[in-house]
Amino acid sequence: MTIQAIDLSKDPVFDMLRNTQKLHAKLFELTAFNFTRFLKYAEQLSRVRSAQEFAEVAADQMREHFEAIEEQFEELSSTIREASSNDDAAAESGLGD
Repeated sequence: MTIQAIDLSKDPVFDMLRNTQKLHAKLFELTAFNFTRFLKYAEQLSRVRSAQEFAEVAADQMREHFEAIEEQFEELSSTIREASSNDDAAAESGLGD
């Protein structure tokens, strides 16, 4: 068997590695997004000059944060479900034999 004869797209281990990479990429993307939001919030706080401004900035931040968490949870769940179903299909194709 030569290297050219190996079709990695049909290899279940390769599929699992690819799914793991997708999950890690999604986690990195969400982490970068959250860090950017944190820096934006810190910048907004640095410009606060009154208690009322602080309350408004904090309330906006909390609202946006909870909305973002909900969206991120859905994105991450979708990514995990997709990877899990792909891994299950790979396992059924003969990985466990």
